[in-house]
Amino acid sequence: MVSGRVIETWVKDIRFPTSLNADGSDAMHTDPDYSCAYVMIKLENDLEGYGLTFTLGKGTEIVVSGCQAILRMLMKQNVDEIFNNFAEFWRKITNESQLRWVSPKEFGTAADESKFVFLKARKETRQNQNRRNSTRRTKF
Repeated sequence: MVSGRVIETWVKDIRFPTSLNADGSDAMHTDPDYSCAYVMIKLENDLEGYGLTFTLGKGTEIVVSGCQAILRMLMKQNVDEIFNNFAEFWRKITNESQLRWVSPKEFGTAADESKFVFLKARKETRQNQNRRNSTRRTKF
């Protein structure tokens, strides 16, 4: 199980000028600039989790601001407590009284959820590698 407190977070606005050549365009999206809000959390044990929310360019700064607001709520949170009751955590970040009117479900909770899933997977992978490395091989 992942353990530790969140000690650092950041979010970046990443954009690709795909509209210059109409890459990825369709009838509804004639000039998309494929973009994302890319988020990271770091735990006190140096494990990091990453996630992103895709956008089409304009408005990415709004998603980034939303992610920043949610990330502030994560600082110093114990991830054991988050994983032990993820439904409560999800309700907390999507129902925050001063943010719910701007629909945090739309602007980055997907990124927040995915970085925790990624973090958990990285931790479990590291634990499995450590177990394999510490097991002695016996010759028959």
